[in-house]
Amino acid sequence: MDLAKVSPFKLVIIGMLLTFVISDDKDIDELNVYGNFIVAVGSLLLTVAAHKELIKTRDEEKTKNIVIG
Repeated sequence: MDLAKVSPFKLVIIGMLLTFVISDDKDIDELNVYGNFIVAVGSLLLTVAAHKELIKTRDEEKTKNIVIG
């Protein structure tokens, strides 16, 4: 599933359903572990995205400078 093509409303529903499935029959400690793990993965995904954007921007600037200069 390409999440970039899913509507924001459907993405919220998917997240909600996953939350119900993951949290069913888990105690507080287990929920804390799952929640912290998901937050950690999200942070790492944001770091990768930011780095890819940096590389893309630098490549575009190099190309722009070659064409102009």
